[in-house]
Amino acid sequence: MAPSTQIVSVGRQLHVYSDCFSGPRPATVVADFGTTTHANVNVQLDGCKDRALLARFRDRPEGNTLGSILVFEPLSPGEQPDMSMAGHYPGLGQFVAVWPPRH
Repeated sequence: MAPSTQIVSVGRQLHVYSDCFSGPRPATVVADFGTTTHANVNVQLDGCKDRALLARFRDRPEGNTLGSILVFEPLSPGEQPDMSMAGHYPGLGQFVAVWPPRH
């Protein structure tokens, strides 16, 4: 995975991966820092498949916002996210954000 080369801006959609679920979940950038590599994002969880994680998010003052998450370039087809580069969020797990694939 390569660090993002695009400027992250509010309103953009990213894909978030975690050790708490399989596959990506959509996330909206809610705060940017004028950089290419970090943003605050609101993660949109699946209320059916992610119930336990959703409950843990609800217990946090930040709710479903992940602060200063690292942002990476889109994954290649078949590539899995490198969770060793993920940020750890206490009580939740590890998360990493990538740009959606370019079609």
